[in-house]
This record gives sequence, C-alpha cells and structure tokens, in this order.
Amino acid sequence: MKETYYARNKERLLAYNKKRRAELPPEKKEQTKNSMLRWRYGLTPEQVTAMREAQQGCCAICAVELSTTVTNIDHCHTTGKVRGILCINCNRGLGAFGDNIQNMEKALEYLKHANE
Repeated sequence: MKETYYARNKERLLAYNKKRRAELPPEKKEQTKNSMLRWRYGLTPEQVTAMREAQQGCCAICAVELSTTVTNIDHCHTTGKVRGILCINCNRGLGAFGDNIQNMEKALEYLKHANE
C-alpha cells in the first residue's frame, strides 16, 4: 500500500505548522480562533463569552474555574448541538465515554459501589 504524502512527512509538517502558529501575531491568532469557532460550532466570540458568563466562568460539570485561553466547547457529535463549555478533564471524560449515557450511568454505579 502506498504511503500518503502526509504519512511520509508527518513530523516535518507538524513541526512546520507549530512554528508557523508560534510566529503569528496575536490579532491573527484571535482571528483564526474566531474563524474556527464559527466553522466548527457556528458560534461568534460574543456567544462564547455569553456562555462563559452564564456558567459564571466555570465548567458546566465540575464547576472548576475555566482558563480564559482554552475553550472546550462541548457538543453532541451526532447533531452538532452545542451544550456548554467544559474544562479539559470533563471534556475528555465525556469523549472517552463517547457520549454514551448508559455507560456513564454504569460508571457512576460502579464508583458508588466501589467506594462503599
């Protein structure tokens, strides 16, 4: 099977892109971040700020104070509907369960019984 260009040059391309991002002026970084929010989630920076304020600057699950630089937008991977802003740990946790409510409930029961 023939390797793709990206597969053959992955490390070099990742290093190049990382260097390019580091060299971007702050206003360009902000513009890029805002474009990604619009493209991925259909959100404006003002909507993200309103969500953050509605959550009092805290994660929607664990209530830890959110970093102002990192934004983890929680969304349904089936419908694309935005649910809230989460800290990195809660976002990864939901992702690890694949948004499967039954497995999350099983995990909750497991923890309840394991800690008795």
